[in-house]
Amino acid sequence: MADRAALRDVLDQLENLDRRERRLVVFGNFKTGKSSLINRLIGTSVLPERAVGFSPAVETVPLDPRSGWIAVDTPGLFQDPAATERVLAEIGRADLAVMVLSADQILSGAEREMARQVNEMLRGNLIFVVNRIDMIDEGERDEVLTWARAALEGMGNELVGRPRLFAVSAAPDHGDLGWFVPWLLGLLGSDRLPLLSRLACLHSALSLSRQALAGEITQERRQVAQAEAEEAGRIEEYRAQMRSQLATGRTRLRGPASDLRTHDDAFLASAREEAHRILRAGGGAVPWGVLVKRYGAAVSDDVRDMAADLPVTLPPFDLTTWIIRPDQIAVTHPAAHTGSTLGQMVGQALGDERVAEGGATLGRWVARNVFQTDVEADLLRRVEATGRRLLDALHLETAQYFDRLDALLQEADAYYAGWTRRQPRLDELRQRMHDMSAIEEWTDDLTRRVDDVMREVEHA
Repeated sequence: MADRAALRDVLDQLENLDRRERRLVVFGNFKTGKSSLINRLIGTSVLPERAVGFSPAVETVPLDPRSGWIAVDTPGLFQDPAATERVLAEIGRADLAVMVLSADQILSGAEREMARQVNEMLRGNLIFVVNRIDMIDEGERDEVLTWARAALEGMGNELVGRPRLFAVSAAPDHGDLGWFVPWLLGLLGSDRLPLLSRLACLHSALSLSRQALAGEITQERRQVAQAEAEEAGRIEEYRAQMRSQLATGRTRLRGPASDLRTHDDAFLASAREEAHRILRAGGGAVPWGVLVKRYGAAVSDDVRDMAADLPVTLPPFDLTTWIIRPDQIAVTHPAAHTGSTLGQMVGQALGDERVAEGGATLGRWVARNVFQTDVEADLLRRVEATGRRLLDALHLETAQYFDRLDALLQEADAYYAGWTRRQPRLDELRQRMHDMSAIEEWTDDLTRRVDDVMREVEHA
């Protein structure tokens, strides 16, 4: 990404601050005498001169091995875009740049723009050499140089001059560099010169990084805002869906809470069936605990069916801890018991169980006709009365159960009213934006520090 490439350049420029090698980069238009100037500086012809064709090569030669200075010969500007970019890359590593101009074709619009760009890159560590001054009539030389100084006004700095411009002839056979060489050698002995240019390159890299980061942060902010809006919409939609289901569930539960007739009828019918079974068996008790649990299970089944699509799990109607103490109900009458006992005795003597059943029937007939008592009807009436008393208590328990369910659904509604969730992608975007903002802050702080140091170096 753009911000990473820019940050890598910042890191490279930070490492460049400690570089021992010092670079004098000579650049200019094609065939302005760059190679010839370097040859005259080092006192020997190591670089080819009078080239007949364009060469994209970059050449380096030692200039002052004791101080670590080297001279860098660059391809001519404006001949090839890739070569021009290569020249700018070399200037980006320069401690001092020399722009060579040709006196007979001095400072085109493209050259002036390039001079402005390099001057900004190197914080003014830029000097100008007008080569081939011998090709201009002596009477016109001052006019040419005055015009050049005016065109380059404001360039350079306190270390090299504003601007620093030399008129030379670097021809291999009759060249004359005048006082340019001793002045340059004296300048190269300053430690402030490379420090200023390197700080300037670092400052430039920081500025580019800041611009790239600003663009990336703006884009990230848009993505975060869009993701937040989309997620907020999804969350609100989910909240509304859950709360609608809960509201529907509460409405549904009002039905079974207010109408228990079906379960009441089933409860009493089961009690009557148990009474008949007891009569047939000749004795026993109605299993009210079983019937109560069955009642609770039926209510739980209703609740489970109605809450199948709810976003909460509702507890069952648990009556296992309910203590049941119904009135004791006699299931036989003394007459019926006497007849049943007599029938059992005869049946045992004759070995016929049907005689025992006949005895029980006889007992009921005696109770009904002799004692005017209907054992079965009396038993059913008492079972019915006990069952209804139990149902009254069950209705209270059921009402409390449905109140608890309604309270639980209200709690669930309150929960979903403020419900949210973590969104990993959104968290990742927010973290990335936070990291880039931290890098941006670091970049701004380092830029301020570099500005302060450069001012100190320039005016020390």
